[in-house]
Amino acid sequence: MNRKFFAKATGILAVLAAISLTPIHAQQATAGPAPQVAAQPNTALALGKLEFTMSQAEPDSKEFGMAVSEYWKLITESNDGSRAYNFFRALTAEQKAPNATLLAMRASAACYYVGWLAQANLMDAFGQTRVAQIDAQAHADFDAALKLDPENFSALYGYAIYEGYRPGAQAHQKELLARLDALRTSRPYYPWALVDTLEKTGKPE
Repeated sequence: MNRKFFAKATGILAVLAAISLTPIHAQQATAGPAPQVAAQPNTALALGKLEFTMSQAEPDSKEFGMAVSEYWKLITESNDGSRAYNFFRALTAEQKAPNATLLAMRASAACYYVGWLAQANLMDAFGQTRVAQIDAQAHADFDAALKLDPENFSALYGYAIYEGYRPGAQAHQKELLARLDALRTSRPYYPWALVDTLEKTGKPE
């Protein structure tokens, strides 16, 4: 893994995280407007409230999905990669049983964090060994998520994006996209336009 790879992937993974709960939203009836805590002027307070909401909600609930979407918008606006990484690490570790969506979120947050380090020119200070460990853990989390839930959109799409930026991983990316394609009939509410773009270019842009 090189810093150019991570720097390019940072923004893409933030977009992924923001839309990753779209299938959850589509499956559940509307239960009122989304919480507006992210609109508060105090970003740290807003992030704290969203973290509290996520920590209290079931990972595959609409409440969690709405909160995580707002959370990633604020994280990208404030460019606070370390906060998101530490939060999703802690939240995943607190679970009594592993959850596919949380594992996918932790993997995406890890990739975002290393990209943030690259953009901030902090990778040398952080250490290549630690970067490699985080990268390996992200792959392990994506793999574990798909073992728990082979049809998990967050894991399949997130992993496919990540592999599209990793040298030599194009074959695995195609495999992940093929698994997504197999769900088109049974999961019409998934954001297939995003998948179509990824299939055409190998990148989500």
